[in-house]
This record gives sequence, structure tokens and C-alpha cells, in this order.
Amino acid sequence: YVMSRVIVLMSTYNGEKYLRQQIDSILAQEKVEIELVIRDDGSSDITIEILKDYSSKYPNVSYYQGKNLKPCKSFMELIRNDYCADYYALADQDDVWDKDKLYVATKMLSEIDSDEPAMYYSNLRRVDADLNFCRKSHSYPLVAVTRFEPLVENLATGCTIVYNKQLHDLLVKNVVDHFSMHDTWIYMTASIFGRTVYDFEPHISYRQHDNNVVGTYKKAKSLNFYWKRILRLFDRSLQPRYDNAVLFYETFGNKIPKDYLEKILKVINYKKSYKHKVRLFFDHDIRANSIEANVRLRLMIL
Repeated sequence: YVMSRVIVLMSTYNGEKYLRQQIDSILAQEKVEIELVIRDDGSSDITIEILKDYSSKYPNVSYYQGKNLKPCKSFMELIRNDYCADYYALADQDDVWDKDKLYVATKMLSEIDSDEPAMYYSNLRRVDADLNFCRKSHSYPLVAVTRFEPLVENLATGCTIVYNKQLHDLLVKNVVDHFSMHDTWIYMTASIFGRTVYDFEPHISYRQHDNNVVGTYKKAKSLNFYWKRILRLFDRSLQPRYDNAVLFYETFGNKIPKDYLEKILKVINYKKSYKHKVRLFFDHDIRANSIEANVRLRLMIL
């Protein structure tokens, strides 16, 4: 048995409260050889002292500091670094990983043709700030029916993502400086140019707390919550699908297979005329995963 080498990419920002617990869970990964690379996104608490401590004690932990870029750009900077490994994984600063998280992911990815770009993602075990179980994130397998679903909906949560060397090489050679989120970019790239594999079993305690930079910490849903969701339909700044499709097309251009390109152009051109709207509206390959999300998508197209 030869252990796979996995580079774990983590972005930190004022993460002193939970950071040690997360790093410990990453270092405890079994049946894989890991290297943890951390970019600090301009922390002002004792996060840097914690990173210094770990990097001095563990030769497979390194970090560097940068200016505050926010989560997406910070992770994009990590992803664009051409580190050499068999697999790559993304990590948030406040979760706790099961010991088999990376082994399960790399095992599933190893069953895919090694020449094909591939990405793994999974369910999550939602926990509160004290790691008490709340629920699983996905009540049913969150698998795209077509490879074009990522054009309109991201199903892959970044902290569950693991991807192979082929996808890494594709991402490094086609870097973007901005996008709606880094996990959406990886998921779209894997779906159009390769394969995605999903694991319904969670291997991560996804901590939800008041200080989440990105997350789904919510109190009980009120009428105000649902009213805000309706208003979101009319706020174009909260609907990045069009901008994402444009940037994806500008980045990859003629590398995109012809029949896939036709679908991407439908998203890009739908604003041009009523005819273009109708074409996108009735294209069932470009769809969201749930009935509710599909209704919202169709309303936004109109």
C-alpha cells in the first residue's frame, strides 16, 4: 500500500478560537501523507502566533501572511500555487475533520481514470460551536443530473472538496482573479472538463457559529427570512451566475468542447432578446437540483 500525498490548502482570518482543533484534526489524518499550507488573510488576533507554533513543531505545516482579500480571493491565491502532490484539499479554519476524511476522498478519486480531471465533494455533519450534532447538510444525495447544473448552482461546499493532479494543473494554468466563490470555480471546471464524485456520508464536522465568514448559521426561519429570499430574485448583485459564465468562457474559450460551449453561451446570451430567454428557459440540461431552486431559476431568467 502506497500512501497518497495530499496538500491541504487553508485560509485563516482571526481564527484563534477554533484553529488549533482544526489543525489537529488535519494532522491526525490516517493512511495519507499530508502537507498543510496556510495563507493568513490579514488576521489581527493571535492566529499568526498559533501558525508559528505549529509550523515550528511540524515540518509538514507551513504558512505565509498576506493582505486581507476575503475568502474567495485568498483561496484563489492558494489554489494558483503550483504545489506538487497526488491530490489537493481545501480546509476552513473552524471545522473538525474525521480521521478518514482524506483517505475516503482519495480512494474514490483513485477509481477514476488518472488522465481525467476529477473532484470529490461530500455531505457535511452540521454541528454547533461546541461540536454538538445538529443535522446532516444534505437529506438526499446532492448530485448534479447533468454536467451543466454547476452553471447555475454550486452543490459542492469548499471544505469538503478534494481534487486530483489533473484538475490542479488545469486550474493553475487558467487562473482567475475574481469569481463568486472559489469552490464554485473548481466545481464548474471539474464538471465541464472532467468528473465529479459525491459522497453522501459526511466526514467533517461543519461548525456553525455566529462568527462564520461563510456558512449557513441561521436562527429559526421567519416570514422575514422568506420575504428576503423573494427580494433576492430581483437583486442582480446577489445572482452571480451570468458573471460566472462570462468569466468561465473568457478564461477557457476554445478549450471548451463545442457542445458544452453551446450551453455556456445560452447563459451568457440570454439577456440579448426574448428569444434567447426562451431558449434558456426551456433547456432542461441547465437546471438547478431541487424543484424550489428550479422555480427560482426560471423566475430569474424571465
